[in-house]
Amino acid sequence: MLTLTFKGHVVAPTFRFSEDVIDFGKISYKFTERRIVYLTNTSEVDIIYAIRVPGDGRTLQNEFHIKNDRGRLEADKTAEIVIDFTPAMQQHYDNVLVVDLDGVGQDMLAIPIKADCVVPKVRVNPTDLIDYGKCFLKHAKVMQIQIINEDSLRAKFEIVAQDEQSKRIAAYEPDIASGVIQPHSTQLVNLSLRTEILNKLNVQVYIKLDGHHIPVMLTIYADSTGPIVELDRKELDFLAKPVLETWKESIRITNTSEIEAEYTAFTKLKESIWKVVQRHDVLQPGETKTIDVLCIADEVQKFNDTLHIIVSNGRDEEVPLRIRGTGSTLYCQQLKEAKEVKED
Repeated sequence: MLTLTFKGHVVAPTFRFSEDVIDFGKISYKFTERRIVYLTNTSEVDIIYAIRVPGDGRTLQNEFHIKNDRGRLEADKTAEIVIDFTPAMQQHYDNVLVVDLDGVGQDMLAIPIKADCVVPKVRVNPTDLIDYGKCFLKHAKVMQIQIINEDSLRAKFEIVAQDEQSKRIAAYEPDIASGVIQPHSTQLVNLSLRTEILNKLNVQVYIKLDGHHIPVMLTIYADSTGPIVELDRKELDFLAKPVLETWKESIRITNTSEIEAEYTAFTKLKESIWKVVQRHDVLQPGETKTIDVLCIADEVQKFNDTLHIIVSNGRDEEVPLRIRGTGSTLYCQQLKEAKEVKED
């Protein structure tokens, strides 16, 4: 019998990466950076590979996302491996990218991954108070906030949504609620404020900056006021007028505010010799109207009253009314008609 003995040495398949180290360099917190490396099968047989980053996911979320992280690679072929890295911690990263081969073993190849995650330096202007000054009730007024990125890395911001309770006092609305600020750039945010009550008020607005544990707090101050009207006369003095005749005086009322002004006009005395013609109306911003007041003095004496002009959500106005009745209260309709015929 003839015995044949075979001898040989079993070696693992050979392969390599195109890079010796994957260096992301200085990277901004929560921003995704991408690197591409190439895996080449330098052996004479096909390999089935799996690529991973040991320890990834310790922060309850994966920071590394690898495209084409597993598959079959034929002999002398190359695969493109795309690595997206989104750091979730402000620290220096010193990880490794490893390759496992199906049916051969784990950690058959490893290359270092390095990165420095930093939080960009960002400041907000104004720093603490946004003074809207005088605001008209339920009328929007806009002020501007500057969010300034002083770093060489991109930064993210978010205007925190307003809570429902404070909206009952005043509601604010940014034209840009969140976004990315490019390096050494400034993001302008127009903040519109609409007051809901008449008073001096304070409302807080919060701005979240990625990487900063405490949001920036700004206090909105506003003096909420209602419509403002102006009168062209401080009093209506009818002077001395014959009794039992109708006399008219007028007062002009102007809305000098940026909102509608609704008013109601009446006399103080319920049984008054004065009568207000235009008792109720609405003035548009900048509009002027006339209020006519009629008077019939029924006695030869002095009369006084007050014209009240009540402005909805605004300041009420009081206008003194005066007249002195002259002549006689004796009246004969026939004599009057005869006189008028004679004059004709």
